[in-house]
Amino acid sequence: MTLKRLIRRGADRLPGFKKAQVFTDEEEKQLADYLLHASRLNYGLSLMKFRELAYEFGVANHKKIPATWDVKKIAGRDWARSFMDRNSCLSLRNPEPTSLARSTAFNKHTVSTFFAKLKTVIEKHGFTPENIWNLDETGVTTVHRPSKIIGPKGAKQVAKVTSGERGQLVTVCSAVNACGNHVPPFLILPIVNWQDRMLQGAPPGSAGATHSSGWMTKENFLKYLEHFRKHSNCSLNNKQLIILDNHDSHVNIEIINFARSNGLVLLTLPPHTSHKLQPLDRTVFEPLKTYYNSVASDWMTNNPGKNLTIYDIAGLLGQAYPKAFSPANIQSGFRVSGIFPFNSDIFREDEFYTSLVTDRPNPMGETTVDPVVPEFPPALSPSSQPGPSNQLHQSPTTNPSSVMISPVEVRPFPQAPPRVGIPTKGRKRGRCRILTETPEKVELEAELLAKSERKASRV
Repeated sequence: MTLKRLIRRGADRLPGFKKAQVFTDEEEKQLADYLLHASRLNYGLSLMKFRELAYEFGVANHKKIPATWDVKKIAGRDWARSFMDRNSCLSLRNPEPTSLARSTAFNKHTVSTFFAKLKTVIEKHGFTPENIWNLDETGVTTVHRPSKIIGPKGAKQVAKVTSGERGQLVTVCSAVNACGNHVPPFLILPIVNWQDRMLQGAPPGSAGATHSSGWMTKENFLKYLEHFRKHSNCSLNNKQLIILDNHDSHVNIEIINFARSNGLVLLTLPPHTSHKLQPLDRTVFEPLKTYYNSVASDWMTNNPGKNLTIYDIAGLLGQAYPKAFSPANIQSGFRVSGIFPFNSDIFREDEFYTSLVTDRPNPMGETTVDPVVPEFPPALSPSSQPGPSNQLHQSPTTNPSSVMISPVEVRPFPQAPPRVGIPTKGRKRGRCRILTETPEKVELEAELLAKSERKASRV
């Protein structure tokens, strides 16, 4: 009996074998399309939830389903395995945790707003590729992430030495332009007093500052802009466009005044869209981390018994930085983000799917993008269902209907309810804006004044 059971399970997965196929090919395509679309929405189904959906889909369409499905109210494991084998476009994957803000912020409205402002500022000042810059920070730590190693087959765990359990963070501020050039890095080290030996081995022209946390601050960002001015030769007669995010250290009056007096035009990205619109995040920082981890691993091998410290990071960056900040990587980042060559239609329709869950009219009367629901194949008659009648039975439902019920009708995709009112408390959301324009500067001054008055009233 064991041999028969194993042979039967194996036969279920042979090409063209229809015994375990409860649904027709067209109906299975509807289920596969549903799973793919749910995954693009960032609301993909686990294997257990898919089996529940398959059972509900079969009951809703009066399909002949195995008796065990009705007993357990769920499709069988063997059927689900066969379904996955028949639909090679599907695979069971470990999802990457993605915040709700990032999932919903990348939508057509915010992206079109960014490209409209980018086009306006380029046409107004006549910026050419060498004048269009992207600026951002990333972090490296004294505890690197080792790459894959060769070890014994079948071992549950293999290890490679690092300098500790938790490392110290060093912020690296970088700027690149659309021609493929870059400004030497600016390091923020987590100490109090600066020492010149902290830049030993760093890329030529590097500079740095200190802060107890190792994070970028308003004061240190002003120092970075002075570093940027030195290497970019910006002036009122040679203006430069800097595209950057809405971090608090970037958005303040001192920074804007310095930028305006030195020919810098600051354009901020929409919040939570840097994974798509920021060239450094698209094609540069990931190779930098890879190269850094590689040279850090080599350092640990060449210095057995020693811990990697913040004084060694500059030397490691000196090896990794030139490899990651190559002209090809930088130019590719500007190209795939649509900044240069300018292409406001660079993103496909399905790349906006993650925002469809929260697309709805808001209280201010703005209209948003209408949700896009994929077209599913036409309904098929249950009578066309193959399979031996002695192993399948009609699910206990009402009289069958000739109208096919789609998986979307059985289990609709998630959709946020309409907004109720306008939030009046909490931190004000950032937005895409040209900070150095006079109206934006005046508005920011008013916001900061109101903020200081609120603080004074609470004292």
